[in-house]
Amino acid sequence: MRRTNLFLTLVLIMLISVGCSSSPQPVSTLPVEMTGGLESSPPKILLETSTISPSPSSDPATTSTTTLTSTPSPDPTPPPTDFNAENFSQFAQIQSYAKPLEQLLGKTIFSMSLDALAYSPDGRYIAIGGCTGQWTGRCVGELKGDSEVFFVIQDAKTAEVVARLPEKQANISSLAFTSDGEKLVYATYPAQVVIWDLVSGQIERVLFKTKDVNSYPQVALSPDDSIIAAVVASQLLVWDAATGEQIADLPAFRYLTDFPQFSADGSRLAVFSADKGAQITVYDTSSWEPISVIQPSQNQEIRAILSPDGMGVATYELYGQNPKITLWDVDAGLPIGVFENNFTALNAVAFSVDSKMLVVSGTSTLGRWFDNISIWDIQDQELIGYMQLEISPTKILFSSDGSSFLVNSYYFPDLYLWSLPDPAVIAVRQTAEDFFGALSQGDYQTAALLYQPTPEDFSYFKSVGLNPADLPSLLKDLCAQSATGCLLPAEIAFVAKEYLGDYGLLVHFLNPDGSLYTDQDGYNEVFVYAELDADGSVKLNLLPPFLYP
Repeated sequence: MRRTNLFLTLVLIMLISVGCSSSPQPVSTLPVEMTGGLESSPPKILLETSTISPSPSSDPATTSTTTLTSTPSPDPTPPPTDFNAENFSQFAQIQSYAKPLEQLLGKTIFSMSLDALAYSPDGRYIAIGGCTGQWTGRCVGELKGDSEVFFVIQDAKTAEVVARLPEKQANISSLAFTSDGEKLVYATYPAQVVIWDLVSGQIERVLFKTKDVNSYPQVALSPDDSIIAAVVASQLLVWDAATGEQIADLPAFRYLTDFPQFSADGSRLAVFSADKGAQITVYDTSSWEPISVIQPSQNQEIRAILSPDGMGVATYELYGQNPKITLWDVDAGLPIGVFENNFTALNAVAFSVDSKMLVVSGTSTLGRWFDNISIWDIQDQELIGYMQLEISPTKILFSSDGSSFLVNSYYFPDLYLWSLPDPAVIAVRQTAEDFFGALSQGDYQTAALLYQPTPEDFSYFKSVGLNPADLPSLLKDLCAQSATGCLLPAEIAFVAKEYLGDYGLLVHFLNPDGSLYTDQDGYNEVFVYAELDADGSVKLNLLPPFLYP
């Protein structure tokens, strides 16, 4: 199977100037080339910038007599777009990044290893560092055979590869974008920490470089872009981002990834300060004095994450018997809650940007199949609900406004973007509803307009004596021969843009007696697939298994 109401308002009276002698100039869009300036044949990127003209003149001499008029009632306040307790179930997988990466490197993502990943706070770009070859968990220091290092930037909206950075001999160990997405701080093995300017396509500054440290540095950038922090071996090194001046050198421990980590206001920085996550120190970035030291009880290796408000740290075990998440009060340095859900594994934990929820990737004996993310209210310490994904993400990275998040699966660069549904996802869902509605009512002509079998299915239908060239007749025959008939969906659980660009839909169907359809293996989730054509039209191309002879 392939992966896959209004309120009344007072009338406002206002003065409007008419007949102004000057008018605003149009906004222009200026392309700015970004080149990989260190390569002999550098890639190019176009970043859009805009100029905004001054407001029209308000000189009384150029203003005509004013008149009284009323304004229309304002529109209702639009619903929030940030990930929250009311809308998380509406979020959909709207983009996949594998296909452009595979086209660039000439290999499948499953023959690549992901070492570093970043999602720009403004939601414009993603950066990926890794290597090709069958490496488990991390690229090795010296690649062999046809393996190669890759370091690319993709447009988060379109998935287009917009730049390939010229680091081909060093493994990329950590990445962090500036708030505007125009610079990238990266670390490599052998150990170095570099600032890359995306607009110029040049290295702006090398902050640190040594061949004497056997370490994969981890970097973090304060949300206001003023401070860069890196853990290199047993040191926490801190620099002024504008000048490159080192401002602190503190004890730390380079353990796993995604640490050190700043709070959203940049006032706090959390870092591992002992091996295997046995100790976490949270620093005040104005004085670089410790605020607290957190010491989780340890059955095995611990991972940790700092809440955006800087007031909490969540620690968790990846595996073990019933792994759990512990929430710590940073100021007190004490545990204040435990989150348990019969987990069999915990893959990743993230805070929502408002620090009110935990987003947990992990499998549980209590969830349904594909209930791969659970959402937890932090104050009440209660499970709110689940999100259904085909993967159990090992990374969950939010944009700074919380309107989208990036997930990755396992060690491969199998990346997907989630947000509220975009027009494509909405169109795919509507097409599926219309198609199955037409089928269940015997309207095969309408259904045929919304379906195009894949080449493989076309050949298969011919091989079993059906005529795939006559789609209405084909659909009628399929419904007639199926033991269940053509069922009506009870729910389309999710619509997701898939690995290679088509759309997968997870559907629950109703039997004629109103019960939930379950297949012979006991599963009630059915995958169907659809394609979005260049003209914006949508057609289903893979049917539910119960319709195939």
